[in-house]
Parts: sequence; C-alpha cells; structure tokens
Amino acid sequence: MGLELSLDDIRRAWDSRDPDLANLIVTLATAPDPRPAQPPREGALSFTSFIAHLNNYQFRREAPQARARYRIDTIKALEAPAAELPMPPRLQLHQVIVELWHKNGAYERATLLEVIRKVPLCWGPWRGLKRVFKEAEEKGDTEVLGALAARFDAAYATKTGSFREISRRTMGYLVRRAWRVLRRTGQALAPAYVDAAVDVLRAYDDSTVFARTWVYNHILHHETKKYTRRNFKRSRSSLNLNERAYAELWRRTPRPVLTLLERAGSEQVREFAAAALKTDFRASLREVEAP
Repeated sequence: MGLELSLDDIRRAWDSRDPDLANLIVTLATAPDPRPAQPPREGALSFTSFIAHLNNYQFRREAPQARARYRIDTIKALEAPAAELPMPPRLQLHQVIVELWHKNGAYERATLLEVIRKVPLCWGPWRGLKRVFKEAEEKGDTEVLGALAARFDAAYATKTGSFREISRRTMGYLVRRAWRVLRRTGQALAPAYVDAAVDVLRAYDDSTVFARTWVYNHILHHETKKYTRRNFKRSRSSLNLNERAYAELWRRTPRPVLTLLERAGSEQVREFAAAALKTDFRASLREVEAP
C-alpha cells in the first residue's frame, strides 16, 4: 500500500522546484480523506455534516445573510486548531493555490495555470481558485482570469454535476461575472478587449461542450441575441464573424488573432482564429514573415 500524500509533501516538492508539482496537487485533491484514529463522537462537527447541511432543503430556504454567516462560522470552526475533527489535507489545498498566485514567480505561475486546467472543482482547491479569480479580476491579470473563466465555463456547460461540492448556481454566477468583466473591458477599455478575449479563448480544450457555454458563446455569438440569463439558444454551429461581440475591435490588428492561432488549446478555437485572419486581414497576411 502506497504512502499517503500530505501537504508537507506538496511544500517540499515546491521548495525543490519539482516539475510535477501540479500533478501532485491534483493527486492530493482526489485522494480519499484519511480515517480518524478513533470513531468520531456522534454529532461531532465534520466537513461531511457541513456539506449535508448546505444541501438541506430547509437551509436553502433561509435568508442569504443567514446562509453566508453559517458557512463562514462553520468553516472557521472546522479549521480551528482545536477542532474535534481536523480538516483533511485535500481541503487545505486552497492555501497552496493562493500562495502560488501571490508568489507569482515564473515557476509558480506555470504551476498555477496547470493546476487551473487539471484540478477537480471541489472543496479545497475550489476555495483557492475562487479567491484567485476575484483577485485576478481586481488586478487585471487576464491570463489567469481567462484560464479560470474558460475552466468554469467548460464545467458549467457540461450540465452533469461534474463539479462535486460546488453548486451549479455558484458556477453560473462566476461565468456571468467573467463575461461581465469582458463586456466592461470592451466598453471602457476597447484596446484591451481582444487581448482579454484571446486569453479566455485559448484556455478551452477539445473536451468543451461549446454549444452550452456562456462566456465562449458571448465572445463569438453575442450579436445573435439568442440567450437568456442562463444559457444560449443556438440552433446552428456554423461560424459567422458578424456575430462576435465588439466585432470592430477584432479588425484593428491581426496580432492577438495570430497569438490565438498559435496558442489555442482547442481545434474549434483555432478554426475561428483562422477564419478571422482570412476574413479580416486577408491583405496583411501576405506581408506576415515566417517568425
């Protein structure tokens, strides 16, 4: 039987600049919770009982302020040094993720972006990702914000509950917030909009259910106006560049579109980049040098 991975192992890997650090974080995030040395006291506060209470129908009917206060107070109690049942290591991974973000060296940033792509969206990692999302928005870090927006958007599009322990309502709120950031960038800081949109688009991979996405569909099909507050209603998948949000901004320079063509993680996104180059910049493409 293999040894259990711990937070100390994660930190030692970080200190040694282990290139496999992101995979170690993913492994710990998916590890089963260790069994306590003794059976817990009946009625003892635990993370399992906390999640069960959050999913209780009566709790969901309480006022938002009361629900928020319960969540905050209970998490503090669970994380207290004197807690009767200590939090499992996977539920403390948010500390590592936030520290990677704050350190922001080249190694830490590359690891963080890989973690964003791979780590399961469950408690522990989720707390760190959500905090990084909000701070990246405040800081205007569109590379990290774009990676998170694409990851959340792809998860929201599955509609299968692939994000355990996180409510679909929360995920929907974050993808709407991500599009709001892009929309306000297009309105107030037009020269930065396409670069920000490219940072989102290049983070999708081929497993994405694009027809059900929110942010992706707004970027490429906003002008169809075929959407409600929660989802798009598109009957066809063909690409029409006139449906893009802020289409005129995409036509200013081929530089961000060339970047997207080079770095996109999805074939569908690369097809969009190629179509945009051939349609918007047919003449200038003849002058592009190989490098």
